[in-house]
Amino acid sequence: MNAEHNFFWAQACVAELLKAQLEHAVICPGSRSTPLALALFREKHIQSHVVLDERAAGFFALGLCKATQHPVALLCTSGSAGTHFFPAIVEAFFSRAPLFVITADRPWELHGFGAPQTMPQLGLYGRFVCASENIPAPTESREALLHMRAVVAKAVAAAKQNALPAHLNFEFREPLCSTQEKLPTEALLALPQTPSFVHAERGLEAGGLETVLSALNSSGRPLIIVGNNPPSPRFASAVFCLSEKCSAPLLADAASNLRFQAPPQVPLIASYDILLREEALRKQMRPDVVLCLGGSLVCKHVQTWLAHSGARIFMLLEHGVEADFQHVAEAIIQCNLVEACRFLATHVSGNVSGRDKTYAKQFVRMEERAQKALSALLEEAWCEPAIARKLMECLPSGSNCCISNSMPIRELDAFAAASSKGVEVYVNRGLNGIDGLISTAKGVATATRRPTVLLIGDLAFLHDISGWMLTKRLEVPLVVIVVNNRGGGIFHFLPVAEQKNEFEDCFALPHETSFLKIAEVTGASYFNPKTLSEFSLALLEAWKQNVSLIEVCTNRHENVHVHKEIYGGVLKCLKELL
Repeated sequence: MNAEHNFFWAQACVAELLKAQLEHAVICPGSRSTPLALALFREKHIQSHVVLDERAAGFFALGLCKATQHPVALLCTSGSAGTHFFPAIVEAFFSRAPLFVITADRPWELHGFGAPQTMPQLGLYGRFVCASENIPAPTESREALLHMRAVVAKAVAAAKQNALPAHLNFEFREPLCSTQEKLPTEALLALPQTPSFVHAERGLEAGGLETVLSALNSSGRPLIIVGNNPPSPRFASAVFCLSEKCSAPLLADAASNLRFQAPPQVPLIASYDILLREEALRKQMRPDVVLCLGGSLVCKHVQTWLAHSGARIFMLLEHGVEADFQHVAEAIIQCNLVEACRFLATHVSGNVSGRDKTYAKQFVRMEERAQKALSALLEEAWCEPAIARKLMECLPSGSNCCISNSMPIRELDAFAAASSKGVEVYVNRGLNGIDGLISTAKGVATATRRPTVLLIGDLAFLHDISGWMLTKRLEVPLVVIVVNNRGGGIFHFLPVAEQKNEFEDCFALPHETSFLKIAEVTGASYFNPKTLSEFSLALLEAWKQNVSLIEVCTNRHENVHVHKEIYGGVLKCLKELL
């Protein structure tokens, strides 16, 4: 009877997952996970995706999770298979993504004496999951089945409430698979409902927002800064409304999902990375109350500026994400960001005596001058800042933009102008790693079914070469733009670049990879533009294809000098306003 009970328990597990609005499951082929694979695959309300490589599968599931903002199940067999999920699980932990990681396992009697494909799996992911539960091999006990459902429900609730991955380890005895298509569901329906796990949030006033409101109502120069945040039209609308009500300029990180959603009337500042490099501008634009929303920022100059500003700083976080590494906040408040912004916008006074009416206007004037200077400096340039800026100019409205860590996200944050195109940005900024980025982009494209572009560096591309192979089966347009400077360009900006003897071989990792051949392997369209005009045309053509690879070759040895020239040129124009 092992096979029937295995599948029965697997069905019960899937039933609990469905309660959590599970829509997607990523399945890695394997034997020991057969009962769960069949239960997921046969469930008509779940779209199953089968991925051979566990590491790529993990990041693909992460992309699905980020894009749908719903939990995603991730399944593999026993043994070392589950270890390959670890990088994606760590990223999911710091990105706040509720992955339901399910590993199959051998039963207790096979552990510890050399049975093949057997290792201790409970606690495999350590502190990077909010729940880790071992489910013993199924039995005929009704009480055991009910308890298993409750344990699964509790882990699922923890993942949803905390927006963190959770791990379930299921033991199965052989025979694993039954010839019976499906067990009767009456036995499942006859069981009592598993407990509901409700996360009780405190009222907004009790949550500390009255203090924030009081600070805003006495502020002469309020400022709003928004860091990494998943796409959310409700959040964007609430922040724009709050900015308007308290006359606060809005510094929007490239990954905030506000910068490319903003109506023209919003005082949104995109060039702060350049503005805050000038001491006179840092002093002139100093705020007295700062409201920081969402996750961390790409630009380190903002944190340094705030730390020395003397302003009262409040951080509002959805899930308690660590975003105050310099310990500058007066208060860190965990709350629903949409409700919090609406509460503040409703109650904040729009007519505060002593408020500097010119503060937002000064910021906007600086922004306009900086953007005009950037357009002139980068109009005919062929460099990484110009490519990032041109990309955002050329993206069609309503598309997805996935950005690699290292230099691409920094280029986008520093040089991309604001727009109202409705482009949604996806980044893996939980740990800022470069692994799994192609797989994540494919997950985003698959879940949203919208045209998706990925801007990625050459080493990050090569790090996820298995993810590139996944694109063979993609059914929506995906354009991968690889910035090929033949090595790790970001290291040239770091002190280690002075280590001439070891730098190239130990850090830059020069290579002679042919991206044309890589494109040919998967049948992807290939473009190799040499100018911005050719780059724009390549993008237009690429959107007509299924999968395209655009290789843009730059010179990492000149990149630091190019950045200094751009910063200097923009700041020279801005000094005229001081």
